[in-house]
Parts: sequence; structure tokens; C-alpha cells
Amino acid sequence: MSETIETPTTQFLAAHGVAYTMHDYEYVSDPGKIGLHAAAGIGIDNEKVFKTLMVEIDKKQVVCAVIPVHQKMNLKKVAALFGGKNARMLGAEKAEALTGFQVGGISPFGSPHAGAGGV
Repeated sequence: MSETIETPTTQFLAAHGVAYTMHDYEYVSDPGKIGLHAAAGIGIDNEKVFKTLMVEIDKKQVVCAVIPVHQKMNLKKVAALFGGKNARMLGAEKAEALTGFQVGGISPFGSPHAGAGGV
């Protein structure tokens, strides 16, 4: 990548002294498989690429879960982890409005509203 792009995420990482590498790849909007396409696009094993999922617990608390792109999340376990009974994925429109990032590019870093907790 020849050009450095500054985003809220890169600003956060730089401010905290975290080294990172940006990768270019062709974005494929394929619900449920965006992370797998990204991993393939940058040539990195699925086990080393993570996806950020926005989850709502008991319709009152939003949390951010970061898991490997090849794995699925157990919503009941996430709810229990945060003391709740039910959890559901946040809809794309609400997740984008809350985080300021596009689905497929939501980062757990750099958004003041990325979620109250993490998994």
C-alpha cells in the first residue's frame, strides 16, 4: 500500500503505540462471510484474522465481540457472560450508526461507541 490512510482506528492505534499494517483487498459484501473474503483477499489464514460483531444484550446493552472470522458466536453464551438472558446481533444500520464504521469494517478501536464491553 503506497498511501497511508488515516481513520479513527489508525489514530487510536498510533495514540496507543500499537504497530499495525494496512492491507488492500477487494471488499465483497457477502453477509456472514465478509471476514472470510477479507482473509482470503490479503492471503492470511482465517485463524489470524478477526471480525468485530456488535451484539445487543437484553435489548439494553450493546457489546462488541471480536472473534476469528472462521468461527461462529454463541449468542446465549455472550448474553450470560454479560449477565443477560438474551442476545441478538445488532442490525447493520444500527451498528453503523453506533460505531461510525461500515459493516465489514467495524473496528473495536477508535469509536467512542464501539460497545460497553468485549468478548
